[in-house]
Amino acid sequence: METINKPGPWSTSLKWGIIGGVVLIIISYLGSMNIDWSSYESIEGSRKSPLQYLTYLLLAIFIIVAQLEHRKKDLGGYMSYGRAVGVATITSIGVGICTAIYMYVLFGIFHPEFQQMIIDAALDKAEDMSPGEEDQMIKIMKMTTGPGAMALFGFFGQVFIGLVIGLISSIFIQKTEQ
Repeated sequence: METINKPGPWSTSLKWGIIGGVVLIIISYLGSMNIDWSSYESIEGSRKSPLQYLTYLLLAIFIIVAQLEHRKKDLGGYMSYGRAVGVATITSIGVGICTAIYMYVLFGIFHPEFQQMIIDAALDKAEDMSPGEEDQMIKIMKMTTGPGAMALFGFFGQVFIGLVIGLISSIFIQKTEQ
């Protein structure tokens, strides 16, 4: 039986994931410099910024670069679809780790008032609630808008988006031996 000695995708994927994460943090930080953190409308407006779409494009670029580098340098020019999806997922895990750290620092240290502002905005929109329902809503929102929860959502969001990008890009990146 022949043993296959192919290097794993971890080193290349995590390298590009961390590089991509740092680049996306810098872009996100530059985009957040114009936000008035005391205004819910200002934060909501920033979500529709062209920078948001740039981050998706850059994430796709970093995933594709990781896939191409792994295929060329580690696998001799051939890579299966599943391996390409794996590389994309690992790369997005690296980006997700960077994103989670950034979000925890952003919402836990630099802007801890963000959580209360989100709760206040939700209470303003919820008009016909009993005091008990308001208390329950506040309790749930404190759990889901804290720095730890935001970091966790950021991590899984990046991994999910990276997986979707990887599923698409892997169609074009895969190259099997004839």
